[in-house]
Amino acid sequence: MARFTITLPETIASKLAADEERRKIPRSTLIAEYLRQHYADAEKPIVDHDAEIRAFEAKNAELNAKLNEANERNRSLMEQVQREKDSRDVVATGMHHEIELLQQKVTSLESALHTERGHLSELKQDKDQLQKQLELVTLRLPTPKKSFWDRIRGR
Repeated sequence: MARFTITLPETIASKLAADEERRKIPRSTLIAEYLRQHYADAEKPIVDHDAEIRAFEAKNAELNAKLNEANERNRSLMEQVQREKDSRDVVATGMHHEIELLQQKVTSLESALHTERGHLSELKQDKDQLQKQLELVTLRLPTPKKSFWDRIRGR
């Protein structure tokens, strides 16, 4: 077996020490294992890499299809939300218009009520004046004479 002396930056050395502590194996064995994994992966046949690439491409295509489907659902939901918002805005505008019309009706009815109260007051004054005139006229009239039948019946 070949022996090597290596110098590592402090950051890598601290990570290596953490791995050594976690896996409970000596540092030299850990480094040898990492090198074996690295070179074992490099010695894999190209065919295996092609198969892995095809598998990744298939997964990527599947993920893209799912993403497109999710984007389509999202777009559909956004359109539905926009339609509901537009509908709500139309209803709100209609309600504001209805409120304005009702306020105008209230104003015109209040004006008509004020006018009718004025007429009622005038009619009451006319009634009082006519009542006073009637009283004055009745005071000036002579006492009524008894009718023929009233005399016979003794009234």
